[in-house]
Amino acid sequence: LDREVTIYGLYEDEKEDDWVREVIETYQRKSKKIHYKTIDPLRNPGFVKQYEKEGNISSGSLIVVSGDKYKVINSYDLINFQYNQYGYPAGAESLAVERQLTGALLYLTAEKNPVVYTLRGHDEDSLNYEILKQLRSENFEFQELNLLTADTVPEDADLLLVYGPKRDLTGEEAGKIRSFLQKSGRALFLMDLRGEEFPNFQSLFASYGVTLRRAVVVEGDNERHVGNPLWLLPQFKKHEITNSLVSGDLEMLLPVAQVIEETALKKKTVTIEPLLTSTEKAWAKVNLNASTIQREPGDPAGPFNLAVAVTDRAGDGAKESRVILVGNTSFLSGEIVTQVPGNLNFILNCFNWLDDREENLEIRPKSLYTPRL
Repeated sequence: LDREVTIYGLYEDEKEDDWVREVIETYQRKSKKIHYKTIDPLRNPGFVKQYEKEGNISSGSLIVVSGDKYKVINSYDLINFQYNQYGYPAGAESLAVERQLTGALLYLTAEKNPVVYTLRGHDEDSLNYEILKQLRSENFEFQELNLLTADTVPEDADLLLVYGPKRDLTGEEAGKIRSFLQKSGRALFLMDLRGEEFPNFQSLFASYGVTLRRAVVVEGDNERHVGNPLWLLPQFKKHEITNSLVSGDLEMLLPVAQVIEETALKKKTVTIEPLLTSTEKAWAKVNLNASTIQREPGDPAGPFNLAVAVTDRAGDGAKESRVILVGNTSFLSGEIVTQVPGNLNFILNCFNWLDDREENLEIRPKSLYTPRL
């Protein structure tokens, strides 16, 4: 740290949380620039109000301040909870204080935090709260973008997110995205299998040497699915995005994936790297109305690419353009992403790779379970 940082703990009657205080004291032993104070929010409402621009701050929250910058860590983000089948908290599972505090320190010391523009106007889905919480803890800022009304992708955009659109782009919108990418832009496309073609999306993808095929992948290797051949346990290919999942022995679950193919012709400046693939025993159902998932004449054989990372060094900027295409969004649904850690790690790594964060700081939550001999 090169600046003074004060952490304010908001506790009624100044009855602070021992777990939180213990972690903060560890930071203080590492740096004399970190100071800690407790504030009673009921007795000092004016103090709390100056930090409430994003909504009310609950008791038990932390406010991390340095100069004019600050970050609020809400009390419910300091602990990870287990949830029952009805979606209600069933008990504390792990402590996330260290992850949240380190994210706040990085936010306060960074010159600029990455801005993600989420495309709107095509019935897109939204990232669930758990993913947004993790991305915001890594200091990604989110804005919405409607290219039907905006002249261009804003200049402060570090990343464009396209999440589960249900309608195609217009030709004009595709042109605006293409212009953004040509200027060292970065984009993450998460596309579901739809009943109709999206020619403008396909034309945009083809600019980077890939295309989506309207065919659902059926995994023939019983060890690479979870009882349903459409619910895949994809194979990881070597890449910065997937290396930590392999070393951490994490699996991913990819339900109802579609095929990503390389185009016959592509620019010499483009490099396509598979991230997730099926096995050689897989096949793809071309007839989406078929009454069976068994392989029929005309169904191509695997292996298939299920997610790819594309770089293009032909842009007119100082950096290369980067695109990630995944043929599925349901792997990020709330009930799956909270139960399959590999899915959450994968999407976080995608964002960090697109933002050139080569050293992704991954601080695991501290388990609250008491092991017994």
